[in-house]
Amino acid sequence: MQTTASTYKSGRQVERRVKILRTARRLVSEVGYDGLTMRGLATAAEVSPKTLYNLFGSKDELLIFALDDLMLGLAQSIQNSENVEGFDYLFLRQEIHSEEILRSPRYAALMTRALFQAKPNNRLVHRLLATPIKEFLVHLTFEKKKGKLIDGLDIEHVSRQLVLQDWCVLLLWNKGEISLEEIPLEKKRALLMILVGITKGSCSRQYQEQLMILS
Repeated sequence: MQTTASTYKSGRQVERRVKILRTARRLVSEVGYDGLTMRGLATAAEVSPKTLYNLFGSKDELLIFALDDLMLGLAQSIQNSENVEGFDYLFLRQEIHSEEILRSPRYAALMTRALFQAKPNNRLVHRLLATPIKEFLVHLTFEKKKGKLIDGLDIEHVSRQLVLQDWCVLLLWNKGEISLEEIPLEKKRALLMILVGITKGSCSRQYQEQLMILS
């Protein structure tokens, strides 16, 4: 049985795939993981349950594909903004991701719980942790070459800290310590706190001033 979305080749098939994955995210946001069934999704996406199983294999695999599709869409939104690199990229990425969380909080909650329950080397771990670490490293390297980072800084460690801060904010929300509406502010505060500590000169002062305004 072929269980990969790569079976889609024609324009019509691509459109059907997009519809299935978007419908899956919408339904999860509305009814949660337990409320989502392959039969219910098939009805909503106007395909047969057999089609879903043939293409994705299981509900969990389908949701991973839905997450991949979402993350690729968010990445494309960022790339559509011309000449955004370095720290500007980090802020833009954060803004776009926060908007998506506010738009689909139940889906974000599901992915948060799934991530914290996932085993090492799981595809979800790679998509939500390993990939962003590499992504952040590229943009920290960009700023390092411009001389904005303090000397002797291990930017790979900083990349991991950026990912850690992002998910710590979502963990606080998931456990009821902050509200959904507070997520964008807390994520921005966490990013600024890191940037204040790793930058130098006027750049550090600029982020410190922004941080004080938030406080």
